Amino acid sequence: MIEIKNLFKSFEDRPVLNGVNLKIEKGLITVVLGVSGGGKSVLLKHLIGLLRPDQGEILVDGIDLIPLTEVEFNAMLRRFAVLFQGGALFDSMTLFENVAFPMRERLGLKGFEIPKRVESLLRQVGLPNIGWKMPDQLSGGMRKRVALARALALTPEYIFYDEPTTGLDPITSDAIANLIVKTHRENRLTSFIISHNINEIFKMADRLALLHNGVVAAYGTVSEFQQSKDPLVRQFLEGRSEGPIQIME
Repeated sequence: MIEIKNLFKSFEDRPVLNGVNLKIEKGLITVVLGVSGGGKSVLLKHLIGLLRPDQGEILVDGIDLIPLTEVEFNAMLRRFAVLFQGGALFDSMTLFENVAFPMRERLGLKGFEIPKRVESLLRQVGLPNIGWKMPDQLSGGMRKRVALARALALTPEYIFYDEPTTGLDPITSDAIANLIVKTHRENRLTSFIISHNINEIFKMADRLALLHNGVVAAYGTVSEFQQSKDPLVRQFLEGRSEGPIQIME
């Protein structure tokens, strides 16, 4: 389990996180919602070590990430994988080489061990026999599938998704959401997703958290959110511009 406790972060005296408290429960899919510019990506960057907080704790199975040395933190990162918004594939590498990269660099696998595992992962995300292709030959949805295969190459315990369905058409978005749930269950992961795609979050989430004004303003199951009378929750889920949520530019 990951516990975020009283997390604060400001940029040039502009507060973004104002005391975030959140539990990412083991074995569940936790989705964090919020308007664009509301701090979701900043929160994610803290979890994967790209940012350090001004104050607070991030506990992974009871171990606080913040005071760890670089060596200790890198050891912890071996348990994590990240699927970035655009996929972040290496454009100069084939799909095979993209998926094999973390196996060589992070896991130290060599030779005959790699091809079989790469093909298994590509098949798992629904893209068998395309390892010879280059990223620029793929659609946006296919790039995200390959990026997911690469993330799974590290056999992570925790996987983090940055707006996984952004920029996709509704059919492809639905397919990616289904794949995330399938992958989560088959690999017994703990998954953390930031998103503002209302059409997909109910399909993916076990738990939802609404980030507003730098704090978790609402937390619960999908049914609890759907039935909530909280004006913040209702405004966000109904996509209304008027109300208590201030749109960030």
